[in-house]
Amino acid sequence: MMEEINVEKIMEIVNRNLEGTTITLKQREVELEKFGLNSISFVKMIVQIEDEFECMFPDSKLLLSEANTVNKILDILQML
Repeated sequence: MMEEINVEKIMEIVNRNLEGTTITLKQREVELEKFGLNSISFVKMIVQIEDEFECMFPDSKLLLSEANTVNKILDILQML
């Protein structure tokens, strides 16, 4: 069963994977690459999100371009 989706928890995981910066709720639409997220940190972040929310991202959404803002990640999780 999937854990309840919590934007604060998503933000915590995202921020854990950003180097030397922290994003706020007001920045949920900003592309994470602007904060230094790269393909390696993206994969780590997705694995942590999947573990936290007990879910699996569809293969079609495992691209940085598909999940590069907090709101896009939230949309994907709500779709599952």
